[in-house]
Amino acid sequence: MKIFNCDNCNQLIYFENTYCNNCGYNLGYCSDTGKLCSFKIDANDVWTSIGPTTFGRLYRPCKNYINHGNCNWMVPIDSSSERCVSCNLNWVIPDIEVGDNRKYWLKVERAKRRLIFSILRMKLPHKNKKEDKINGLAFKILEGPGLNNRESKPVMTGHDRGIITLNLAEANDVIRTKLRDEMKERYRTLLGHFRHEIGHYYWMILVANSHWLETCRELFGDDRTDYGEALKTYYKRKSELDKISDPNYITVYASSHPWEDWAETWAHYMHIYDTLETANSWGLRFSFDSIIYSNKDQIISGESDSFDKMIENWGWASVALNSLNRSMGFNDPYPFIISNPVKEKLRFIHNVIHQNQSFEDQG
Repeated sequence: MKIFNCDNCNQLIYFENTYCNNCGYNLGYCSDTGKLCSFKIDANDVWTSIGPTTFGRLYRPCKNYINHGNCNWMVPIDSSSERCVSCNLNWVIPDIEVGDNRKYWLKVERAKRRLIFSILRMKLPHKNKKEDKINGLAFKILEGPGLNNRESKPVMTGHDRGIITLNLAEANDVIRTKLRDEMKERYRTLLGHFRHEIGHYYWMILVANSHWLETCRELFGDDRTDYGEALKTYYKRKSELDKISDPNYITVYASSHPWEDWAETWAHYMHIYDTLETANSWGLRFSFDSIIYSNKDQIISGESDSFDKMIENWGWASVALNSLNRSMGFNDPYPFIISNPVKEKLRFIHNVIHQNQSFEDQG
């Protein structure tokens, strides 16, 4: 995540801000330019950017910005869409008039927009199901048991042919923490769920029918292994596996099936990518050379050692991050060790993403 400043007064602002607390200017994120811009608004509700690189561009707020106040992304004035890139990916949303669903949906959408921000930065495919019925992406946010004291069907967070389902209950901190403890997980967040499930999607889009598949199977295992049976075996042995530190996997769950190994590793790649981008944007430097960036400030792998520098920086950054949290009395935000086998899996994902970026640039 990059640093953003108000175009009017240069005040530091958060990615989620809708107005500048210093000067009062309205703010909105423009996915077409990657800028969080300050705007002047006319009587017809046309928003005009005053940013130095986007000066004079015309936008209107996403419909969810106007109607629900849970989005701060903009739509170019000449677009036929009422919603932004992120909200156009919504397939099903919860009934926000029930209980605290509106509050929980707000948390979910904030996490999802950070996911989509990274997807755009990494130049990954992100067509929605209306644009591509077969390979498009969509999100279903469903209310599962445990919320609002009413009966509801169980909801399984997961991915199915481009449709990512998330249990709204994960936005309840108490419920999510309880589940994390019951599952003996080191890490469980809304953003983490999204990064894991989008990993399944990109395995389908970038690997399944590509020249990468055989190498992927060599690293992660044979994906043709029966998925249902593999999960049954995993959960039967989970208490035993929880006591074993297997250097071949980034998490215990990654050992359940090659698809889950890929998705868990993909999620960690996104953790690393986004956190290092944030560190770099804030001017934080580590003992090793800085990450190699393109002229658009994106992590690339055009140079052979760029991934190694990225991982070296992450070694320092993750320890610093954990140490800062400990100073505040919190648990480690990154309680994981990247072994050599996991590093090679991350390298593979890095290369898959870079080849896709190169293809996008040529196209």
